[in-house]
Amino acid sequence: MEGVNEYYFDNYYRVVVLEDEGGFLVSVDVYITDWRLGEPVEKCINNTCLLVKEITLNNSQEYPCNPSKITIIGVKTSGKRETISVKWLCREKPGYNQIQALYELSWRIARGEQI
Repeated sequence: MEGVNEYYFDNYYRVVVLEDEGGFLVSVDVYITDWRLGEPVEKCINNTCLLVKEITLNNSQEYPCNPSKITIIGVKTSGKRETISVKWLCREKPGYNQIQALYELSWRIARGEQI
């Protein structure tokens, strides 16, 4: 599909880069059977909830692709909370090295580490 690229790391974790209207959305698949990011916004239907948390960017640090926003998505079912993806809204088109750096930073975020 035009404007969409997929990359795979560590055998099966996917990073999707979507280009649209001059911006770039980088979606990084992570999977952690826990939620370590404080209290998210929850949107629920029956017993399944989508967890959403926006991360505040540290203005004194440089990030790959000059992101304007970082959003973490998780899911909660039967009381179990899981982290499933990290979304980066980038101002600059990321190259392969930046995509790999975003992948690594996403795992740090999902584990609750400071970036």
